[in-house]
Amino acid sequence: MQAIHSRTDVEDRKLAVYNLFAAYLQTMPLEELLDGVERARRDAQLRYVVIHGAVCSYCIGRAERLDGSYLQTFALELKEQLAETLAAFVTSILTQPRRPEGKVLRKKSARQNKFIRRKVNDQKETQRALMNEYKKRNPAKLFWVVILLIILYAVLDVIAQSLPPHYSPISQAESDLAVGKFGFIMTLNFLNRGVLSLVFIFAFLRTLDLNGIARSHLRTGTYLLGAWAIGAILLAIFPTDVPATPVSWHGAIHIVVALIAFIGGAFGAFAISWKLGKNHEFEGLKPNALPLSVIAVILLVIEFGLDFVFPHLDALTERVFLGSVLLWIGIVSAYLATHVCQTKVTPNLTSE
Repeated sequence: MQAIHSRTDVEDRKLAVYNLFAAYLQTMPLEELLDGVERARRDAQLRYVVIHGAVCSYCIGRAERLDGSYLQTFALELKEQLAETLAAFVTSILTQPRRPEGKVLRKKSARQNKFIRRKVNDQKETQRALMNEYKKRNPAKLFWVVILLIILYAVLDVIAQSLPPHYSPISQAESDLAVGKFGFIMTLNFLNRGVLSLVFIFAFLRTLDLNGIARSHLRTGTYLLGAWAIGAILLAIFPTDVPATPVSWHGAIHIVVALIAFIGGAFGAFAISWKLGKNHEFEGLKPNALPLSVIAVILLVIEFGLDFVFPHLDALTERVFLGSVLLWIGIVSAYLATHVCQTKVTPNLTSE
């Protein structure tokens, strides 16, 4: 009974294999099956190759028992084709790097573009911040303020000279205008001269910084101009004595301060003008500034010498000397405001 049951089971399995291959051949020809496997290999979809391989392996394993049938021929041919396909597929994986899919490439490109846009925006923000900072530090406006204060100085000097007691501009010093009923006008003018000189020094030093020029190169000239500026303020604090009166303590201080201030103004302008030609940004300024500073030094020497030779002309020389120093400050301010400060687009900062 057992032998009969075993034989029936084997026959049932053979019948199942026959039915499986018959259904497979009727629904999918051999060429289409092989093309499907090849397409799966080219598309790098390993899961399809594994599915086809599993099915075909099952069929081949069953068909090997069918000696002499057409299914054996089919199974052997399919086995050979499948082996070649799998071998080619594995070889392509080992020898060729797998390329990212289109979606991955698009994502990578999008990230790169986003990074580039962010970097460009950061650079624009940095440039905008540098420009705003430079505009805040740009001394051009300060130089124009200096020029306006020089004009105000000339106007106040004319007003003080025209008011009583009508001192002579040729024989009486400018300091005498600060004494009397309307002396406050000349006192304000002394303060004006000191303030405009200090503003000029501040703007000049800032210009040096923005152009990458060391302050030490022009330290001597700026210190001397500083003495000129502070001296003008002290002249307002310590007035001179009325003519033909004994010298008082504040009158003596006034004389000493005026001497120091005049020397500082003349030689400070000369020292700065002499060093201007050594810097490329200031080359166009030296031909105008240096001759005027030399004239100021000559007028200072004449001013001191005329007290002994022509004592009645020293006041006129004094006014011309003061005018030459103020004119020098005005010319330098106008040049720096219109040339150096306007052509310098960004501060001297190193890039990252």
